Amino acid sequence: MAVPCIQRDNPRSLWFHKILSEMLSHLEQEPRNRELLIAWLKFIDPIFNSMRLLLSPYFGRIFPLLFQLLHVNDDETVVLVLKRLHTIVLLTWIRRSLFFDRLVDELVEAYKEAELRKAGEEIETGILNLLLMLQQYLGLRFEAAWNKHKDDPNLIILNRQLSVSRDYYLHRGRPEFFQPLRIDGPKEGSELKAEETKSKPVKIKTDDPSSSWR
Repeated sequence: MAVPCIQRDNPRSLWFHKILSEMLSHLEQEPRNRELLIAWLKFIDPIFNSMRLLLSPYFGRIFPLLFQLLHVNDDETVVLVLKRLHTIVLLTWIRRSLFFDRLVDELVEAYKEAELRKAGEEIETGILNLLLMLQQYLGLRFEAAWNKHKDDPNLIILNRQLSVSRDYYLHRGRPEFFQPLRIDGPKEGSELKAEETKSKPVKIKTDDPSSSWR
C-alpha cells in the first residue's frame, strides 16, 4: 500500500481510483474467495481514508458487496465488514446516498442474526455503535429510517438503547444532534465539543479462524 503514503494528500489521484476499481472488479469476479475478501477487508482502510468523500461514486459497488458479506456464515468476515462500514460512514456524506435506508435495514437484519453466532455479542455491539453514530450524525433522517423497526419485538433492547441516546441529547437541550451534522466537525457556532461529534468504535476481537464460510 505505497500509494496512500505517497498520495495521501491527493484524494483525486488517479492511482486511488484505478486501484480501488481493479480491487472491486476482482472481488466481483470471485465473490466466494474468502482469502481474497478477508485480505481486502483488512487492508483497504488506507485507501478509504485517503479518498474520503471521493468514495461516494463507488457506493454502487462497495455497499452491495459489504451488504452481502454482512450475512455470510463467518464471524470474522462480519466483524471486518462492520469496521469498514464504520470507516465509510465516518468519512462520507452517506445521508445523500440511496443506500442509507438499506444500510439501516441490513444492520437490523445482521443484529437479529447475531444471536446465533459465536461472536454474537461483539457483532451486536459493533452494530449498536454504528446505529448510534448514524443517529448522532443524521438525526431526523435516521429516525425516519428507524421508524419501521422500532416496534419489532426482536429489537426491544436495541430500540431502548437508541431511545436512551436520543433522550439524553434532547433533554440536555442539544437538538442539533437531530439536525444534519458535518462529519468532519461541528457546525460553525455550535457549542458541541469536538469529542462529542466523534464516533467511538468498540474494540472488536478477531474471531476463531476455524469459522465456516458460505
